[in-house]
Amino acid sequence: RRIKRLNRVYAVLSGINTLIVRVRQRDELFREACRVAVEHGQFKIAWIGRVDHALQEVVPVALAGAGAEFLMHVRRRLWLSETPREGESLSASVVRTQQAAVCEDIQSDPRILVPQELAARGVASMAVLPLLVAHEVVGVIALFADEAGFFDDDEMHLLTELAGHRLCHGPPRQGRATELPGVL
Repeated sequence: RRIKRLNRVYAVLSGINTLIVRVRQRDELFREACRVAVEHGQFKIAWIGRVDHALQEVVPVALAGAGAEFLMHVRRRLWLSETPREGESLSASVVRTQQAAVCEDIQSDPRILVPQELAARGVASMAVLPLLVAHEVVGVIALFADEAGFFDDDEMHLLTELAGHRLCHGPPRQGRATELPGVL
């Protein structure tokens, strides 16, 4: 089972590496990255959001595995603050701390704001990872798994590599979608 989980994560890494070489538009890269996470990584849902400092919120920019109505349930909870607040989303915590956040069991974790909605979609655990550029969180990627306890140290190591290096950087190339500055 552990090997199967790692293979799923490797499939996502491989698929996104292929996208980085092929895709030139940032929005397409993020849409396709979410699609790869769902189709090849077998995650139930994947979404990417960018940090909007003017609005003080995380704004979803790509989604796979669920319709837009899913984001309507979470969008109003994606506000940001400099200090922890009651009802803060995992995404807001990740932006504030610059550290990945993992929920091993959505039904028993008080940080999960919409557990019934997630359970109805077959989600049992989730991870939110920061997208970092020049030591600043510019966005997040959220992955939702159908298995409680899915995100162990090995999976998180690989996913952190994906979020921190692959989606935001990649090898420099003229016209690259992920080229800095302003990846998001």
